[in-house]
Amino acid sequence: MSFAGPSRTERILAWSCFPLVGAAVLWGAETLAGPITELAWFPFQGVFELVTSLPEPQVTLGVLAVGALAGAVVAHLFLRDQVKALVSDEEVTILHGERSRTFHRGRIETAFVDRKQLVLLGTDDRELVRVGDEVDRRRFRAAFRAHGYGWCEEGDPHEDEYRRWVEGLPDLPAGADALLRARARALEKDDRQDAEQLREQLGELGVVVREGKRKRQYWRPVRPRNTTEREHTPETGDGAEG
Repeated sequence: MSFAGPSRTERILAWSCFPLVGAAVLWGAETLAGPITELAWFPFQGVFELVTSLPEPQVTLGVLAVGALAGAVVAHLFLRDQVKALVSDEEVTILHGERSRTFHRGRIETAFVDRKQLVLLGTDDRELVRVGDEVDRRRFRAAFRAHGYGWCEEGDPHEDEYRRWVEGLPDLPAGADALLRARARALEKDDRQDAEQLREQLGELGVVVREGKRKRQYWRPVRPRNTTEREHTPETGDGAEG
């Protein structure tokens, strides 16, 4: 089994630095509480007056604890949103956010990084998954090649097949134009979850879609999907991260 994603050092740094920064920020705010209460124009005077009225060292210890806890929450969210992959000879599990998806080896044609996103391409040329924003190509390439999976170093092998979507294209499958319109609205609102769900629905119709500059959508056709994927609960991702 090979793991690709944040390194052990990066995880240690995240769990160390974020709590320290959180504690330092709140400690700084607590230190400035006294001078701030003398500035009548400064907002939230009640909060700073409350802080200055509390006894020491209890208030400082409490501030440090709350800041460290807030930093730990940020560290958890940061690591959770990193793309991770568990690669074995039999299957590949992709973890991102709260989702964990497992694909049997027989479904995977190749893997690659496109626009800093990890992509698994199915044997029918449909994208099984496209995730991430800043994927480390080197780490994922090593994990997939270690178990003999195809890896396209040049990126998307269908690069030349994409066409820009505009409303009313006649050669789109039935229903795809409406989904692309809805996805365009989701992209404008930065609703990534909705955009991802619509991308998967387009895949069901045999349409692969990706974004270009200014949130423009580009698409290409694929053959109909004829296999199924199984999904796990978020607990799988937590176990992989440790």
